[in-house]
Amino acid sequence: MTRRKWKRIRRIDNQIKNGLHKHTRKLLDECELRGIGIIVVGDLTGIRDNIDYGKKSNQKLHQWPFAKLVNMITYKAKALGIKVKHINEAYTSQTCPKCGHRNKPTNREYKCGCGFRYHRDGVGAINIRRKYLGCLCVPVVVDMAPPLGFRLEVPVALA
Repeated sequence: MTRRKWKRIRRIDNQIKNGLHKHTRKLLDECELRGIGIIVVGDLTGIRDNIDYGKKSNQKLHQWPFAKLVNMITYKAKALGIKVKHINEAYTSQTCPKCGHRNKPTNREYKCGCGFRYHRDGVGAINIRRKYLGCLCVPVVVDMAPPLGFRLEVPVALA
Protein backbone atom coordinates (compact mmCIF):
# COMPACT_ATOMS: atom_id res chain seq x y z
CA MET A 1 0.00 0.00 0.00
CA THR A 2 1.16 3.50 -0.65
CA ARG A 3 2.22 5.86 2.10
CA ARG A 4 -0.79 8.09 1.39
CA LYS A 5 -3.27 5.23 1.91
CA TRP A 6 -1.62 4.21 5.18
CA LYS A 7 -1.76 7.80 6.37
CA ARG A 8 -5.47 7.93 5.53
CA ILE A 9 -6.10 4.62 7.31
CA ARG A 10 -4.26 5.87 10.43
CA ARG A 11 -6.25 9.11 10.38
CA ILE A 12 -9.58 7.25 10.20
CA ASP A 13 -8.45 4.82 12.92
CA ASN A 14 -7.49 7.74 15.16
CA GLN A 15 -10.88 9.39 14.54
CA ILE A 16 -12.66 6.18 15.52
CA LYS A 17 -10.53 5.81 18.69
CA ASN A 18 -11.13 9.46 19.57
CA GLY A 19 -14.91 9.04 19.15
CA LEU A 20 -14.90 5.87 21.25
CA HIS A 21 -12.90 7.56 24.01
CA LYS A 22 -15.25 10.55 24.09
CA HIS A 23 -18.41 8.44 24.18
CA THR A 24 -17.10 5.98 26.78
CA ARG A 25 -15.93 8.89 28.95
CA LYS A 26 -19.39 10.49 28.67
CA LEU A 27 -21.06 7.16 29.55
CA LEU A 28 -18.85 6.60 32.58
CA ASP A 29 -19.18 10.18 33.79
CA GLU A 30 -22.96 9.67 33.72
CA CYS A 31 -22.64 6.33 35.55
CA GLU A 32 -20.47 7.93 38.23
CA LEU A 33 -22.88 10.86 38.57
CA ARG A 34 -25.85 8.50 39.04
CA GLY A 35 -24.01 6.13 41.39
CA ILE A 36 -24.20 3.14 39.05
CA GLY A 37 -22.02 0.27 40.26
CA ILE A 38 -22.46 -2.27 37.45
CA ILE A 39 -22.55 -1.90 33.67
CA VAL A 40 -24.10 -4.84 31.83
CA VAL A 41 -22.85 -5.40 28.27
CA GLY A 42 -24.21 -7.84 25.71
CA ASP A 43 -21.73 -10.59 24.82
CA LEU A 44 -21.38 -10.69 21.04
CA THR A 45 -18.82 -13.50 20.86
CA GLY A 46 -19.22 -15.33 17.57
CA ILE A 47 -21.60 -12.81 15.95
CA ARG A 48 -19.40 -12.71 12.85
CA ASP A 49 -19.03 -16.49 12.50
CA ASN A 50 -20.69 -18.53 9.74
CA ILE A 51 -23.26 -15.88 8.77
CA ASP A 52 -23.53 -14.03 5.48
CA TYR A 53 -25.52 -10.80 5.69
CA GLY A 54 -24.49 -9.61 2.23
CA LYS A 55 -21.42 -7.72 1.04
CA LYS A 56 -22.06 -4.30 2.62
CA SER A 57 -23.51 -5.59 5.89
CA ASN A 58 -20.64 -8.08 6.32
CA GLN A 59 -18.16 -5.26 5.77
CA LYS A 60 -19.86 -3.03 8.35
CA LEU A 61 -20.07 -5.91 10.84
CA HIS A 62 -16.37 -6.75 10.50
CA GLN A 63 -15.35 -3.10 10.88
CA TRP A 64 -17.50 -2.60 13.98
CA PRO A 65 -15.10 -1.80 16.87
CA PHE A 66 -17.20 -3.53 19.54
CA ALA A 67 -14.25 -5.15 21.35
CA LYS A 68 -12.42 -1.80 21.47
CA LEU A 69 -15.54 -0.16 22.90
CA VAL A 70 -16.01 -2.83 25.59
CA ASN A 71 -12.30 -2.74 26.49
CA MET A 72 -12.42 1.05 26.89
CA ILE A 73 -15.54 0.83 29.03
CA THR A 74 -13.95 -1.93 31.12
CA TYR A 75 -10.66 -0.19 31.91
CA LYS A 76 -12.32 3.18 32.57
CA ALA A 77 -14.98 1.54 34.75
CA LYS A 78 -12.33 -0.35 36.72
CA ALA A 79 -10.57 2.93 37.51
CA LEU A 80 -13.87 4.24 38.93
CA GLY A 81 -14.70 1.04 40.83
CA ILE A 82 -17.58 0.12 38.51
CA LYS A 83 -17.99 -3.55 37.54
CA VAL A 84 -18.65 -4.65 33.95
CA LYS A 85 -20.66 -7.84 33.39
CA HIS A 86 -21.18 -9.65 30.07
CA ILE A 87 -24.58 -11.21 29.32
CA ASN A 88 -25.48 -13.45 26.38
CA GLU A 89 -27.81 -11.34 24.30
CA ALA A 90 -29.36 -14.10 22.19
CA TYR A 91 -32.98 -13.23 21.26
CA THR A 92 -33.05 -10.11 23.47
CA SER A 93 -34.19 -7.83 20.64
CA GLN A 94 -36.73 -10.44 19.47
CA THR A 95 -38.52 -11.09 22.79
CA CYS A 96 -41.39 -8.84 23.87
CA PRO A 97 -40.67 -7.42 27.35
CA LYS A 98 -44.41 -7.14 28.03
CA CYS A 99 -45.72 -10.61 27.16
CA GLY A 100 -42.59 -12.69 26.43
CA HIS A 101 -43.64 -13.55 22.86
CA ARG A 102 -40.72 -13.93 20.45
CA ASN A 103 -40.97 -12.32 17.04
CA LYS A 104 -38.23 -11.05 14.76
CA PRO A 105 -38.57 -7.34 13.93
CA THR A 106 -38.10 -6.47 10.27
CA ASN A 107 -37.14 -2.84 10.79
CA ARG A 108 -35.90 -0.65 13.65
CA GLU A 109 -39.20 -0.78 15.56
CA TYR A 110 -40.30 -3.86 17.49
CA LYS A 111 -44.05 -4.53 17.30
CA CYS A 112 -45.80 -7.27 19.22
CA GLY A 113 -49.32 -8.62 18.93
CA CYS A 114 -50.00 -7.57 22.54
CA GLY A 115 -49.71 -3.93 21.46
CA PHE A 116 -46.18 -3.31 22.72
CA ARG A 117 -44.13 -1.08 20.38
CA TYR A 118 -40.60 0.16 20.95
CA HIS A 119 -37.25 0.65 19.25
CA ARG A 120 -35.61 -2.73 18.61
CA ASP A 121 -32.34 -1.79 20.33
CA GLY A 122 -34.29 -0.49 23.32
CA VAL A 123 -36.12 -3.83 23.58
CA GLY A 124 -32.73 -5.58 23.53
CA ALA A 125 -31.40 -3.30 26.28
CA ILE A 126 -34.49 -3.89 28.45
CA ASN A 127 -34.19 -7.66 28.04
CA ILE A 128 -30.42 -7.69 28.71
CA ARG A 129 -31.07 -5.80 31.96
CA ARG A 130 -33.85 -8.19 32.88
CA LYS A 131 -31.66 -11.20 32.04
CA TYR A 132 -28.97 -9.85 34.36
CA LEU A 133 -31.50 -9.26 37.15
CA GLY A 134 -33.00 -12.71 36.60
CA CYS A 135 -36.53 -11.46 35.96
CA LEU A 136 -36.92 -12.16 32.24
CA CYS A 137 -40.29 -13.86 32.81
CA VAL A 138 -41.82 -10.87 34.65
CA PRO A 139 -43.72 -8.67 32.16
CA VAL A 140 -43.05 -4.96 31.75
CA VAL A 141 -46.30 -3.02 32.10
CA VAL A 142 -45.22 0.61 31.92
CA ASP A 143 -45.08 2.83 28.86
CA MET A 144 -41.58 3.91 27.96
CA ALA A 145 -40.22 6.98 26.24
CA PRO A 146 -38.32 6.43 23.00
CA PRO A 147 -34.56 6.07 23.45
CA LEU A 148 -32.25 9.02 22.98
CA GLY A 149 -28.82 8.25 21.62
CA PHE A 150 -26.18 8.73 19.05
CA ARG A 151 -24.88 6.81 16.08
CA LEU A 152 -21.21 6.83 15.15
CA GLU A 153 -20.96 6.41 11.39
CA VAL A 154 -17.69 4.96 10.16
CA PRO A 155 -16.60 4.81 6.50
CA VAL A 156 -17.26 1.33 5.12
CA ALA A 157 -14.31 1.04 2.77
CA LEU A 158 -11.29 2.96 1.68
CA ALA A 159 -11.02 3.62 -2.02
